[in-house]
Amino acid sequence: MTNLKELFQHTRNLNPSQAESLLGERKFGSKWGRDFTEEDFDLNWVEQPKFEDSTGMFLPQCRYFALLKKDVQLAFPNCTQRVEVLPAMNIADVQVQVSEHVDQVRKHELVSNKVTERQCEVGWCIVGPAEDKDGNPIPDGGEMIWTSFPGEMTVRLPADWDGDLTKLDQRECYAVKAL
Repeated sequence: MTNLKELFQHTRNLNPSQAESLLGERKFGSKWGRDFTEEDFDLNWVEQPKFEDSTGMFLPQCRYFALLKKDVQLAFPNCTQRVEVLPAMNIADVQVQVSEHVDQVRKHELVSNKVTERQCEVGWCIVGPAEDKDGNPIPDGGEMIWTSFPGEMTVRLPADWDGDLTKLDQRECYAVKAL
């Protein structure tokens, strides 16, 4: 069984800026409703089984831990999902910015001030191969926590996407975070 709090400490040792970005309230998108703390990694996170994924939501090199509805509501009663999917948005209302968590597969993210919020029913913690602050692999670094967030999973932006909004398939359910 994975101890996420110990894995957070390992993340802090390998990549202090990544670890610090996991704490506190999120800057964009969904909100925990209070500061996320190191102790929150001790909550009842349940590792999700691996399965075949053709949607692009789940990366094969990662492990996904869910905090389910009852636990989310107890620990984060004010958390809100502040993310919409791209097809539901007017493209003129969507902007591109550098991602809050840069890694090997994510350099940019979509944001808008037109996203509405709703109550969250799930939280996620994603664990992947260790990376330095520039998203480069750390040989023999093991795993680290890539991100944690409240709300539903969405399709990942293409790894080779250069940030040009006109090059995205606007029918795909990419996340658009609230500013």
